[in-house]
Amino acid sequence: MSLVQWITAGVLRAITTAMFRVDDAQLAKVPRQGPLILIANHVHIPEIPALYTRLLPRKIRGMVQAERILDRSLIGRILGVFDTIPLHRGEADLYALRQALESLQAGQMVLIDPEGTRSHNGRLQKGQAGAILLALLSGAPLLPIVHFGSENYRENLRRLRRTELHFVV
Repeated sequence: MSLVQWITAGVLRAITTAMFRVDDAQLAKVPRQGPLILIANHVHIPEIPALYTRLLPRKIRGMVQAERILDRSLIGRILGVFDTIPLHRGEADLYALRQALESLQAGQMVLIDPEGTRSHNGRLQKGQAGAILLALLSGAPLLPIVHFGSENYRENLRRLRRTELHFVV
């Protein structure tokens, strides 16, 4: 990882630690080497940096809505620092699929939220087929990670309270 990535990850970890009491003990089950497709539910944006920074130093490439990466907002710039894969939702994005396959062939992890969008309430939505296709094409194993507890984090932030965030592998 570059120095910019390490500094950015450190800042993101500090922010997510201030926001959440993170129960990350089960993340020790995530293999430290070899290609791996992580599939996770998606409730809010902050759970992604909370997960990412707790899996370091393992190289992870997330697949993210292309519009998020292409805009010049702070979130777009942060996503660019971590070499995320832009994904055009609602279509068969062959470029994103090739990028993910190359990452897996290089022994990296690829993080996918199969729901394709945030639920905001913690309830699973219908998943898309991309993770399965990627697993079939690459031969990489799928590893589900569930996080829960962050559904009301905004309300807790307003009250200056940390929110419990649990990861289950």
